[in-house]
Amino acid sequence: MKLKEIISIIEKEYPPVLAYDWDNSGMFYGNTESEITRIIVTLDITPEVVYQAIKNKAGLILAHHPIIMEGIKKLSGNSMAVKIITEAIKNDIAIYSAHTNMDTAKNGINQKLAEIFSLKDVEILENDKPFDDCGLGRIGLLEKEMPLFEFCEVVKQKLNTPFVRLCGENRPVKKVAVASGSCSEYVPTAIKKGADVIVTADMKYHNCIEFVYDGIAIIDAGHYPTEIIVRDIFKELLKNTDVKIIKAESADIFKVR
Repeated sequence: MKLKEIISIIEKEYPPVLAYDWDNSGMFYGNTESEITRIIVTLDITPEVVYQAIKNKAGLILAHHPIIMEGIKKLSGNSMAVKIITEAIKNDIAIYSAHTNMDTAKNGINQKLAEIFSLKDVEILENDKPFDDCGLGRIGLLEKEMPLFEFCEVVKQKLNTPFVRLCGENRPVKKVAVASGSCSEYVPTAIKKGADVIVTADMKYHNCIEFVYDGIAIIDAGHYPTEIIVRDIFKELLKNTDVKIIKAESADIFKVR
């Protein structure tokens, strides 16, 4: 299957117009006329993922996070980005990322998070896109009200993570906001919309003090746990093609000791 045909499938579901201006989504390297038989799907592009692509003879690395967000002037030195780029070029492995357009799309990461928690009456948390059914985050109702501490256990189980960081007292929660990755700037929106708790990542200490004072509990479940589902999303999206989809082996950079 040609690379341009694969890109067409991806961009139909996650239109590039949905990406934020500061983002670097899309084709990073590769010939769109290339024939692709194997794809590595991943959250992050690391040297280890490139090695896995080489080992599996994959012609494309399909990732959520771009390698770089700003320009790079030289392919010299020993930085991780240089290592990834040079190895990909040397082995003729194409690289494509669907980042904020996948975060905000109708059936993107945040919608899948809402489905993982079986939220009802789901709405978009922050609609700032040209399409009414797209935007960052989701907010909805749990099937049944439960104590915050109990919901924390649900989050750990659903996101397959051994720990979360919690801010807030053990009170009943019913209305839940979800926002994958670093989304602290959307917590005020969740408060305005009446969320009892928000599940997100990369929260800062002083922000959390203020947000909890304003009445919302925060579950920082981590960037990796809230977004690693991209591998399953990519695989489902391309299931009807004749391309073999291989999930990259990776782990959360954060550990508990």
